[in-house]
Amino acid sequence: SEVTRLLARGDAHRSSETRDECHTLLLLSVGDTGMLMLISLASIDSGPMVETGRPPQLSDSVIALGKCLEAMALPKKLPPPVNESLLTSLLAPALGVPSS
Repeated sequence: SEVTRLLARGDAHRSSETRDECHTLLLLSVGDTGMLMLISLASIDSGPMVETGRPPQLSDSVIALGKCLEAMALPKKLPPPVNESLLTSLLAPALGVPSS
């Protein structure tokens, strides 16, 4: 299918050195108002390590995503802190926050 072809094309542009060090997002418009988001999160247990033992930007974005999900799961709904990372900013519409 067209989606599979586009995913393969994008994946081919990632080098083997960076494959585990970056997130991949594919945003597809569906009709006039819908959007399908396909997301592949980078592995936070590989890549360049720092003194904390984790890749800084990757794990920070995954931690920020976790904070957003936790906020959404609370009985008293709090707005997800989508501005904590580029990943969560891009996912803001899927997290129920209008994109700015």
